[in-house]
Amino acid sequence: MKINAERVRSAFRPDSTVVVTGAGQGIGRAIAEVLAEEGLRVAIWDINPETAAAAAGEINQAGGTAASFEVDITDGASVAAGWAAVRELGECPYLVNNAGVASSSPLTMAEGLAGTVGGLVAVTETWLESVGDRASSVVNISSIAGNDVAAGSSTRSTRSARAPSRRTPGTWPSGSAAARARTRSPPASR
Repeated sequence: MKINAERVRSAFRPDSTVVVTGAGQGIGRAIAEVLAEEGLRVAIWDINPETAAAAAGEINQAGGTAASFEVDITDGASVAAGWAAVRELGECPYLVNNAGVASSSPLTMAEGLAGTVGGLVAVTETWLESVGDRASSVVNISSIAGNDVAAGSSTRSTRSARAPSRRTPGTWPSGSAAARARTRSPPASR
């Protein structure tokens, strides 16, 4: 078997935007940092406008380009408004679905899953309608990390994703969540 290294590791489209849902903290924030470092404009979607603005501010201060948007993935009107705002940033061929309903919410498991999966579907379908044939890549993520953060038993994942406020543009501290996310690989399958 021969691997086409250029195809597998091709650069992102120049002058493009990526939407990362749930990017105000944790895994989503770390992903947003890595994608900003790769040169993409990052649209940070989060239900919490304060954490979204803080994440965008740190990326911008580090030399990247990011904008924050308050978007509730479980609300169709909020998702539609989010995509309308992102269109103003330019072409958006990339989407990272990271947001989900917190396990600490007062919902049943079925309601929580319906909100998370329904939100993922709504965000993705609206993205596909918005960008059409220019859609390039979508990544869907799920995690139980929200259990600890939402329940208040641990804020480690939130703190570890927070990048220092002063960085040389284009560099991320080796201990940052962005650096760790970039250097970790899944175990080889057998």
